[in-house]
Parts: sequence; structure tokens; C-alpha cells
Amino acid sequence: MSHRATPPAAVIVADGRLDDAELLRVAGVPGTLVIGADGGAGRALRAGVHVDLVVGDLDSLDGADLDRLVAAGSDVTRAGRDKDESDTELALLAAIDRGCERIVVLGALGGPRLDHELANLLLLAHPRLDDRDVSIVDGATTVRRIGTADGPGVLGLEGAPGLAELVASELRAAGTASIDAADLLGWDLMAYDVQPACVAGARGEFILAPRLDNLASCHAALCALLDAAAAGAGRATRVVALYDHEEVGSRSAVGAAGPLLESALERTVAGFKDGAPQGLARAVARSLLVSADMAHAVHPNYADKHEPDHRPVVGGGPVIKVNANQSYASDAETVARFAALCADVGVRPQHFVTRSDVACGSTIGPIAAAQVGIRTVDLGNPMLSMHSCRELA
Repeated sequence: MSHRATPPAAVIVADGRLDDAELLRVAGVPGTLVIGADGGAGRALRAGVHVDLVVGDLDSLDGADLDRLVAAGSDVTRAGRDKDESDTELALLAAIDRGCERIVVLGALGGPRLDHELANLLLLAHPRLDDRDVSIVDGATTVRRIGTADGPGVLGLEGAPGLAELVASELRAAGTASIDAADLLGWDLMAYDVQPACVAGARGEFILAPRLDNLASCHAALCALLDAAAAGAGRATRVVALYDHEEVGSRSAVGAAGPLLESALERTVAGFKDGAPQGLARAVARSLLVSADMAHAVHPNYADKHEPDHRPVVGGGPVIKVNANQSYASDAETVARFAALCADVGVRPQHFVTRSDVACGSTIGPIAAAQVGIRTVDLGNPMLSMHSCRELA
């Protein structure tokens, strides 16, 4: 009885998009088991590759090609037309039954039928592929099975160029760093609009820009901080806190729900020479926190979305926001203090309360107020198209 060693790897040839040079390269490794999935066997035959096994219902394989394959020594396993498995799945199972640990599938993508292409991709989630290195190769693109069927398995896509190479090339082009893709161990990437801001309107009264919410308030806060120092304002510790992650809940080390502001204030007081006992608590009691976010202006086509007496207009002045459920942190005292400051500089604020039958948005105001204990007023400049790629104020 002869003994045939277990092949180290298998190449499955399906009947989709196929490059003969790639097929010859991959299947030419000594000891590789070549399996033709129905019509893929004929493709391999015509490319000059010896096919060890032909599987499928053979409805796509030319009869003359089948005769040539048999004459060349190919084994043939014919399946019935009423089978549940696809021909490519039968080829995968045949490779597994023969103990192959590494399986490369060629021709699985780019065929005439989209359902075949999707089915071939989903084959990578087959439970019998656990603990095997299985990939679908299509030119410069490789789709690989990662994980196990009973765990958090995913499909990994390796293309040309990959994301890491794109990031590395951008860093090299910008002169930031001379690195290769292999040097990148992790990154935080965000997509955003790069078109410059512009002025619009019959009288140039509107600003169109990306990320007005909330870069507009950040800009105003920083300008106020610089102007206060230049104007020789009274002795006080002036702080501007600019947080990350406000639009996704603020629950992070650098978000409003984290310790950043409280820690910074504690360290500031601790570093003050000859500071009074309970200095931080006394300073907090005398302080006012202005939670500056943008505000939803009334849209002329959707005025019914606002309460009749609470319809802020673009360019009509800052908006004081109030909510009984504390989605905004304003209360009577802080609203009065801010309104008085507006009166001192000749500005008339607008007021906003959301419709009672509409869910109210929120800001970092209530979060920061609860973390630090400073009385807070929520306000913002009115704008349209909030959270759009391009906003208007």
C-alpha cells in the first residue's frame, strides 16, 4: 500500500477573474495540491497547470477539457446538481479533508455573477476553516480570514497600497517623518472637509464652513482669553477648556466626563504660593462656567420645529439655552449673570427652550458642572445645518 504525504498547501482555482502568471506562480510551489472548482479546472488546464483534483457538478466545465484532465491524471469528484454547497465550497472542504493547513483561492472574485462573488467571500467564515490559513487572492488584493467561527472573526483586506502605506506616504510627502509602513504601529485617523470657509449671502452676512460646531466657540473663547489679558482685566484665574469627544458622549480621559478640568484647577491652586485653606472650593463658589456651544437657529422652511416664542435667528445674538431636565446647565442665577454681561456691552441675547414633544440635545455644560461644581450657563451662536459637512452661521 502506497503512502502519500499530506500536502502542505492547496490552491483552489475557481472560474472568476484569473491571472495565468499568478496561477503559475502560486500553483508552481512543489507539493502544492491544485484543486479545480468546476470551470476553474479548465482555466488551470489551459494555463498549463496540472490539476490534482476536479470537484463540482461540472456544469461549467467543457467536456473536452474534462477528458484532457482525466487523461492527465486528475481525480474527479462529481457532485449532484441538487447540492447545497457551491463548487468552491466543495473544493475548500476537499482541501480540508486532505489535511491542508494553508489554502489559497484564486478566481473567486470578478466573475459574471455577483452572488457567486459574495458567496465566495462568505466562505471564509466557514467553521471548518478554524486554525487554517485561508485567503482569497485577486491580483494585489488579498482577503484573509481572521479569528474563529465561535469568536470575533473578521475578514482582513490587504490591498495595494494598504492604509498603512498611504499614511506613511502622506507623512513622507509632508516632510513630517521618513518612515515605512512597517514602522506605523497605530494611528487615529479622521475624515473631514478640507474646503476653505467662505462668506455668502446678499450682503455677505453668512459664513459657510466645516466644523463651525464647535470651532466657532473655541475661537471666540481663545480670543476672549487673549483680549482679557491685554485689557488688564481684574485678578482672576481665567481658564478655557477645549474638550475632545463631545459628539460621542464625552466619556474619555480627555472628554468633559474625564478628570482634565478638575485636575488642572486643583494643580493650579496647589501651585499658588501662600494659597488660602480650601482655596479651590472657595474659588469654585465664586466662579462662573460658560458652556459655549452652537445653537439651532430657526429654519424658515421648518419653523414648526421650534417653540413659537423660542426661535433664534442667525446673526441675532448669542442664544441662552435652558432645559428643565438639565440637558442644559443654565439656571436662573447664571442666566441673569450672563444677560447682565451682555447688557454691559450692548448685546441683546436670544433665548431657546426646545419643544416639549421633541428630544433635547445636550452639551458638555451639565457634565462639566457636575464634575467640578461650578455654576454654569449654556449658550451658543445660532446656526443652520448643524452637524452637516458644511455648516452655516
